[in-house]
Amino acid sequence: LEGINPDADLPAALEAWLRIGADLFGASGGLFELSGPSCGNETFVASFGLDERCVRAISGAGAGHGLLRLPIEVEFACDLARSDEYAGLLVRPFLESHGARAGLSLPVSSQRGLIGVARYLLPTAVVPGAVMRAQAGLLSQRFCGLVESRLVARRLRAAEGRLHSILHGAGEEIAAVGPDDHILEANEAMAGIFGCTREQLRGVALP
Repeated sequence: LEGINPDADLPAALEAWLRIGADLFGASGGLFELSGPSCGNETFVASFGLDERCVRAISGAGAGHGLLRLPIEVEFACDLARSDEYAGLLVRPFLESHGARAGLSLPVSSQRGLIGVARYLLPTAVVPGAVMRAQAGLLSQRFCGLVESRLVARRLRAAEGRLHSILHGAGEEIAAVGPDDHILEANEAMAGIFGCTREQLRGVALP
């Protein structure tokens, strides 16, 4: 996990983490779904090792579409045919025909609440031991940290974009000043007062 490029975009990072989790649990593939009001109603799906039909069969759960509920803790479906969650699903025979016999669901949370789920399809029925449960819990926490940090960064970039639009779209003189009274950013109107460029104003101390 530590070897994943920290600058990779979120879908690429999630796909790499899904691959690592699939290797760890012996899964045939995995799917991550981000969805819900706690993530600002953003929605996307990343997957590894699953064909498009399998992805479509189990996606939509995070949005509460009635397929698979969003788990609040790590959950093992040790045998899909006997699972309360999967047994009654119309897609279960389809998943089994694609080699899925068991499932693992990892909740993904942020400070605002549940924002998604990572799911793995396993080719054999499992009886998870203490080590496997601990590994699943740790991976769930790492998914949460990865997604939360990327969402925070994305919100920050959006806020900076809005600030930039306000700053440079205004006809009046505006400058953003740091706590040390140095100019962080200024618009063209402000730079015109001093007869310099915006770049030259950055870092200038106000009297």
